[in-house]
Formats: sequence, C-alpha cells, structure tokens
Amino acid sequence: HLWLARRHTDRLTGKFRVVSTEEMASMVRTKDKEHRLVWCIPKTEPVAYAEQDLPVPAYVLGAWLGDGDSAGPHITYHQDDRHIYDLCSSMLSEPGIEKPVKGREHLFHSRLGGRGFSKALRSLGVTGKAGCKFIPEIYLRGSIQQRMDLLCGLLDTDGCVYKRKGPASFVEVSFCVEKLATDTLELIRSLGFKARMTSSPSKIYGVEKGIRHRIFFTAHSPVFRLPRKLALQGLETPTNSQDKYRYIEKIEL
Repeated sequence: HLWLARRHTDRLTGKFRVVSTEEMASMVRTKDKEHRLVWCIPKTEPVAYAEQDLPVPAYVLGAWLGDGDSAGPHITYHQDDRHIYDLCSSMLSEPGIEKPVKGREHLFHSRLGGRGFSKALRSLGVTGKAGCKFIPEIYLRGSIQQRMDLLCGLLDTDGCVYKRKGPASFVEVSFCVEKLATDTLELIRSLGFKARMTSSPSKIYGVEKGIRHRIFFTAHSPVFRLPRKLALQGLETPTNSQDKYRYIEKIEL
C-alpha cells in the first residue's frame, strides 16, 4: 500500500510524500533515546453522506440526548442557557411548555414541542428506560451539516471547552451511557476531528456511581451554538499543531 506521509525530520518544511507501507515499517520510532514516532499522515476530511429526511431536527435531538429526560420530551437547563431551549423551540412546529424547577427557580425542566415531537422520539427508539440513549443510525449517516448540527446540540448541553496557552482550546464531552459515548466518538471522527476517549469510575463524594466516558478533541471550526461556550472556543490552528495529523504507532505486515 502507498501512503501520503511525512517523516518527523520534515516537520519544519511541512512537506508530505508518497511512501510505501514497507518503508514506514522499517522505522516506526527513532532509534535515539527519545523514541519519537517517525511517520504521520494528514487527517481525513469529513465523510460526505447524502442529506437524510430526519424525523427530529438534528440539533434538537443532540440537545435532548445531552440534557433530555429519557422517559419523554423534556429537557433540563440553567436559566443562563435558555438559548438552547429557544433554539430547539424555533425548530419544532409545536410549542413547548416552560417550567421552572420548584424551589430551584434558576433551573428549568421544560417540555419541547407537542405530541408530534414526542411521537418522533418514540419512533427513533431513544425514549424508554433510563440509560437507553443512543444516536440512531440515520443521524450518523446524515449530511455533514446535519451531523454538525447534531454535534452542536450534544456539546451545547454536555460539552465543555477549555483554553490552552494562546488562542487554542480543546473540547470535552462526557457521558455515563457507553453506547451514547461510542456513538458520539464515531460522530466526531466522521466530521474530520481527531478525538480520543477515556473511561474511568465516576464518583460523587467519594462513592462510585458508575463509569464516565470522556471524549477529548480540538476543533478549529465552530462546534457550539451556545454563545458563552462559542466565545471560549479558540479557532486558530498553531502552525505546528499535532491535531492536523495522525501519527503511525505500529505497523504489522
């Protein structure tokens, strides 16, 4: 097989060339004490699928998967994040019902849409017992824009953005439902982002409550619609950013 690849010694020039798998396999790491990875290949572009006829707008489904009630069409949000509810409501044909949480007026547990939205969620099979959330196949195979809208909904509700030095930042999204986490990892990678996932016990006041699955990636295009998170996301790409490439760690011939 032939690859468009670059050696670590070419990192200053940024030049790639076509090499064989055999050539890369001859030296995967440097032989000095640092044992650096020798080869990298460019990241793939977003996978282009045809636009799908979705029963629920992609952003709305993403927001509901992030902060929605597994049993029905309700979503919980802080008053400062009402933009999410308003955005979802603008995409649905039936009005919802806003309802503050009793005794905690800064929180809302509001219904999205009407019977049509509730029926659409049931048709997708995502409502029911707790822990059943997942991304339906039709959404994972949507167009680039549909998949990006879905990701924005997930990140506006369950995502965080952290600043690095300078203008760069990285994004984290975490879930307790493994299926939803692995589906989201596939979604992110299908959009051309270089992402990784870790899993570890989730503890509250020192008591283990299950497993938390955390996904990390760097995005140099907007992946939020919520203004306060979008304002924190650094979109500039450092010249020597490793997020542009995938490094070859092992080759078996």
